[in-house]
Amino acid sequence: MPFTGVPHRCPMSRAASHLLQFYPPLLQICQTQLQAASSASTRTTEMSLQLLQLLLAHAPNAEALQKTKEVVVPLCRWWATTFDPWATKSAFAYPITTFLGILGAWHACHPGDFTEQVSAFGHPKLSVLLAACCKQARSISLRSSVISAALTLAESGVEEQFWREVMNGCNELILAANQRGISSALAKTLQSLKASLSVKLPAPARSFAELQLCLLPAELKQSHLKEDGSIEDATIARWLFSWMAVWLKQLGGTRPEQLQVLLSSAPEQVQDALRSSGL
Repeated sequence: MPFTGVPHRCPMSRAASHLLQFYPPLLQICQTQLQAASSASTRTTEMSLQLLQLLLAHAPNAEALQKTKEVVVPLCRWWATTFDPWATKSAFAYPITTFLGILGAWHACHPGDFTEQVSAFGHPKLSVLLAACCKQARSISLRSSVISAALTLAESGVEEQFWREVMNGCNELILAANQRGISSALAKTLQSLKASLSVKLPAPARSFAELQLCLLPAELKQSHLKEDGSIEDATIARWLFSWMAVWLKQLGGTRPEQLQVLLSSAPEQVQDALRSSGL
């Protein structure tokens, strides 16, 4: 049962439109570095994946998107056929946490294209694989993006393995969000200090904010953007659980008994989060 309420496509970035002429050389740089991943430094590989994430999210037209996909699709197909989230080692050569940002940005900014292209890989349990990868995601925004993409790919939310991975991911997300309460308070203090000094955020902070925004739907960016260009983790978590509640309501409309079984097996704090989100 595919979820019909997919996030809206990210609006075209005005700042990205003038980059169209640079897409071919930038993509060539990414492809060259990724092909040499075995000999390149981990940081170089991560930067190439992050650049690819930004190019994919901000593609100003269909031509730029198509050129970016010529690099992205083979990478994603390789991930789908070689990465094992349950194994200690994998034949997949790239840092999985950084790579997941590409999948998250693709789904958030081009949801229809993402579903069509990824479904064509022919992987029998691609939604389960993506849900299981959630444990590799460190940030709240990436975890939420991965879970939402997995829900979009799920033909049926009642498969036990898929549901278990999604619920584990949601439970870990809640734990991570709670643990960051102190960090959030500290960040607000630093933000106030920054404002009083009237200085710009350092480049790494601005870059992180942009990578975060690539993973999220347009409605969050339109109404919840902070002064530093980022979005609060708590806001992202609320968005995810609200979206899941709608998805589960659709499932309950056709399979009410199975929905009750699924909810009863979810961790208590996940159940509470879904109920508070309208389920």
